[in-house]
Amino acid sequence: MCPSKLWLAVSISVGILPAQAPTGPVLNPRGVINAFTQQPAPTVVAAGGIVWITGLNLGPPEGAEAKGAPLPTELGGVKVLINNEPIPLLSVSPGKIVAQIPWDVIEAAQSVLMQLVVEANGVRSRTPARFYVRRDEPALRSKADTGYGEIDGKMDGRILKASGAGFGPVEPAVESGAAGPPGLAAKPRAPIRAYVGGIPAEVEAGLSADRVGEFDVLIEIPPDAKPGDVVQLYVNNRAANRLTFSSLSAPEVLYLKTPPDAEIRSLSGSDLRGTYVLGSAARTAEGCYPSYVFDFGRQNVSKLDGCLTAANRNAATPFIPVIDGTAVSAFVGPPEGEPQQGVSSKVRLLNPGQEPRDVELPGRAATLQGLGGNTVVAVIPGTPPSAVGIDASSGELRSMDGAAGGAGAVAGALAAPLAVDLGGGLNVVLTQRVGIGAGRSVVVVGDHADKPTKAKLAILDARNAVVSSEDLPEGFVPLVAPNPPAQTGQAQQQQQPQPAVRIRVPQYYDPNTRTLYVLSRKPDDAAHGFVAFTFAQETRGRAIAFPEGRFAAACTSNINLYTFELSRTLALFATNKAEAEFKQVCEALGYITLTLDLPNQRLRAIPLPGAGFVNVTSAFDLNDYLVASNIGGARQPADTLDILDGVSLTTTRLQLPPGVTAFSGLRPIGTTGLIVAPAQRSAAGDEGFVVFDIEEATAKLLPVPTGFINVQLVDVFASTRKLLARGTKTGNTGAQYMLYDLVTTDLELIPNPPDVVWVGGVPAQAPATPATPGGGGGGGPGQQQPPQQPQQPQQPQQPQAPAVYQDSNPKANTVSAVCFDADRKAVGVMLVRIP
Repeated sequence: MCPSKLWLAVSISVGILPAQAPTGPVLNPRGVINAFTQQPAPTVVAAGGIVWITGLNLGPPEGAEAKGAPLPTELGGVKVLINNEPIPLLSVSPGKIVAQIPWDVIEAAQSVLMQLVVEANGVRSRTPARFYVRRDEPALRSKADTGYGEIDGKMDGRILKASGAGFGPVEPAVESGAAGPPGLAAKPRAPIRAYVGGIPAEVEAGLSADRVGEFDVLIEIPPDAKPGDVVQLYVNNRAANRLTFSSLSAPEVLYLKTPPDAEIRSLSGSDLRGTYVLGSAARTAEGCYPSYVFDFGRQNVSKLDGCLTAANRNAATPFIPVIDGTAVSAFVGPPEGEPQQGVSSKVRLLNPGQEPRDVELPGRAATLQGLGGNTVVAVIPGTPPSAVGIDASSGELRSMDGAAGGAGAVAGALAAPLAVDLGGGLNVVLTQRVGIGAGRSVVVVGDHADKPTKAKLAILDARNAVVSSEDLPEGFVPLVAPNPPAQTGQAQQQQQPQPAVRIRVPQYYDPNTRTLYVLSRKPDDAAHGFVAFTFAQETRGRAIAFPEGRFAAACTSNINLYTFELSRTLALFATNKAEAEFKQVCEALGYITLTLDLPNQRLRAIPLPGAGFVNVTSAFDLNDYLVASNIGGARQPADTLDILDGVSLTTTRLQLPPGVTAFSGLRPIGTTGLIVAPAQRSAAGDEGFVVFDIEEATAKLLPVPTGFINVQLVDVFASTRKLLARGTKTGNTGAQYMLYDLVTTDLELIPNPPDVVWVGGVPAQAPATPATPGGGGGGGPGQQQPPQQPQQPQQPQQPQAPAVYQDSNPKANTVSAVCFDADRKAVGVMLVRIP
């Protein structure tokens, strides 16, 4: 059954709607989406942005469109209400409404869950549809309004004229439903920056005078930009959906030979400039990484002078890219001390198209972090540690103490754990502290870290002093997740700094009802349930026991509570017996769900859709679908995929395509609602890939092409809906990249450069039989052992990080890889531009 298309039938079957055909408006609970990004529900849209609303009987049969601005709040007898206030409407029809989110619906930068209802001819929809609103959520319009692919724009000389939305408040402000003044006069208050192919581009934006809720965006295309380059736009450092400038008809392969003395062991590069690649050799005994710049934009290779190093001795590369920027940083070595005391007082900045720049710090730093598009943060150890911000373009220094991501964050991470003593042996803090307003917070305190026999809720003031406490009701105590068994090699790690005590009691705080839910159990494990405390008026604890014979699947070190925003439901995995010991495979036989809206809460036990179990450690929430497989561990494949729909609370088991016996390594793609996994008959990837579509409840196969024995997933490029794989040729005679289209399932083989046999790595030893999982690799794709040199004697040496022979960059739609000839000698580096 297809969740996206049969939501109405499911609603009728579970009693949400009457069995007869509805006459009033009916909202699809997943039917509110951002009109520009097309992000699946629960979607995120900015105040002032545009949404599509889908359902049944939403508007008159003939439809209606607003005629100019300001937009009406009633159109064709239809209203859309948020907080009981009508919002501006662009168009209405029986199945779809296009509306503007009012500018003043939210002022905070954080996202807020909201709901809307539709009223048609005085009749309101019975259930709301929910979505997130935030102050700014930038988006660009794509061709055909898909939310991905090529940007919808027109060229005027070097200027690309495009349309955007969600750029946040404007100056001067405009009323909801109104268009902007002429000449782009109403501009976003937040800073805007843009790149095309990672090249900085001049950008201007202002509210459109013709289209309500939209911005006219003018981007000056850099001279070196190419068709197919990704347009990367940021408002207030928040990224818009990534689209391409024009389009690339086929993958483009660029190739640079390595210098004769280069022994490239790892690749990394710029976060946004995919053509700027850095290659490094193994770390030397002095702590240096001999490194090279492979600039595919300029088609040249240059060696970096001096010694570049990293605080982590096992790092594969010394380079730290600036996130959402183009610069790259590294410590200048050799390292001067131990990592805890700092290793270098000098940082090298690398900017594409510029000469390297070395910057002196006021002291030896221990870590580097690149953030905010143009800032490198160096943390200098001390009491407390200090953070120094480096402008990645100019090299200028500034203090970042107390700033987000600065030393304040480091100091906070090292702060002493909370200590609360309620007397009577209750002195073990079992839950994370939760703020409940008015400067107060709460924690649960028990008498034992692993097996508490009694516990209380402690209410704390702003200074963490105990104001009051309350017993947990009905004799319940917190349910503590078990610790995993001790790992081998811990004896050697005794000298390392120990992390803070791990909180192992699951809880969820619902800000809408100001209610805290703590997963709990009876001391004799006769029952599991939630203990709920509501703080709206006064603290009142109550127990919500699970149905008889149903228990939380508690045999894992992380017991997750999942929240479904679209239905305001809390969910967890359940089994038929109480378990307290850690298991590598923690089996669940179903789910427990609890609706959060008071006072009409409903607790349900939902079985799996078929026989067998799911391993709770495989589970994840994707767009309010809870997904899990029966995978038995890292090396054991799965053969079932079960889905709990977080709206209808119905379950589905997806069937594998014919010829596929199992899959492994689920890879969710949140912006698409797709999940990709290597498919197998006898070994991972020997059947290609399974693509699960959770909204359509389907599974399709991307097969291994003729001439190859298996494929390995390299990456997914969501901006063009492509999957890049690395295939091992029959007989283990080479490796080659291939590109699958996730929409059409078309396959395109990417040719190797001349005289190149292997890309992205070579096997440690050529097997005589077909390769095992990861075939042809000696490790996962891109992280492999270097080629063996049998004629040379083995020399004892310090352990090294696995080689990184390929580096994918979904932000730039590129992948770089070390290339090897028939003798398994590294001969160059290739770059593939993904269409």
